[in-house]
Amino acid sequence: KAFRFALLVPVVSFVLLSLEEWAPQWRVREHLSDMSGNNVWNGSTFALLILLGFRVQTAYARFWESTTLLHQMQGEWFESVSSLFTFSSSARAEQEEEVVAFRHTVVRLMSLMHGSALEEIKDDISVTFDVLDIMGLDMKTLLYLFEAKEQRGENRVE
Repeated sequence: KAFRFALLVPVVSFVLLSLEEWAPQWRVREHLSDMSGNNVWNGSTFALLILLGFRVQTAYARFWESTTLLHQMQGEWFESVSSLFTFSSSARAEQEEEVVAFRHTVVRLMSLMHGSALEEIKDDISVTFDVLDIMGLDMKTLLYLFEAKEQRGENRVE
């Protein structure tokens, strides 16, 4: 799409230069001879600055929208982990070890999920994200994560 607009300028320039050679007096007939190079330069600079301003404003708005959504995602996930911790607190008196294991697993999985989400939106392939002790997960979960990575290209954070 941008290529079409970029191609338009040289085509129009070529047409105007060809018209100047074919009919040298066309600018006088069309009352365009009073336009000096300075006026054309000022007009094109003004148009370019207006377009550049809109482009920068759009980029700035997109940046802040993505930053806001990323922080909202982090807040939602933190809230879900907090809710799971709260819901598991009633069983802590009877099943201390299971509740502690459940909480550790939830935190590790959330760390992995957050790292996977950041992996999806990163631009630089050399950037890596650390996760909390993935070897603390059971073998069945690790095998599932490995298969998901190998077969579908998911969970690339491990």
